[in-house]
Amino acid sequence: MTFNIDETFTSGTGILKIEGSVTLQPYETRKIDLDIEEKYKNDLKIQELRGRIINATVFIEEKLDRILIKKLGEIYNLNKRFSEKIKIFQNFLYNKDFFEINNFQLINDLKTLAKERNKFAHGSVVHHLGEKIMLEYSKNPIKREEISEEYLKRFDELVKSLYTRLDDFIQAY
Repeated sequence: MTFNIDETFTSGTGILKIEGSVTLQPYETRKIDLDIEEKYKNDLKIQELRGRIINATVFIEEKLDRILIKKLGEIYNLNKRFSEKIKIFQNFLYNKDFFEINNFQLINDLKTLAKERNKFAHGSVVHHLGEKIMLEYSKNPIKREEISEEYLKRFDELVKSLYTRLDDFIQAY
């Protein structure tokens, strides 16, 4: 008789899923040793990546809040999604007093950041094919993207650039 193992374990930082199968004769019992330590290490790495992306976005969102509070005052409501804040900022920037070509790039970069954040916040980050870390997001069809050092480097550069440009905006206006 073959039993399929499809167990889910909650670790200190996330959920681990162990899959496999074992064949047993009638009345046979067997202890199954699972290599949880390696899966736990991978889980920690995944959670660190997810936190890194989401935390970076929170810092940028706080900068955006400061600008919108400064410019819109009490009418600005902080309880909005990041994408809604970007739209408000976009409408503000496209006002004739702030209309500049490089503001288009600023808005595009903010939208890119929101998109990347949503992939990590709502997608699944998994170890796949050894050391590769893959991000699975969207429903139809499921999209897969490798989270490489190059990806992380580009993300960090985007965040640093946005942080600087939003700081410059705060100082200038």
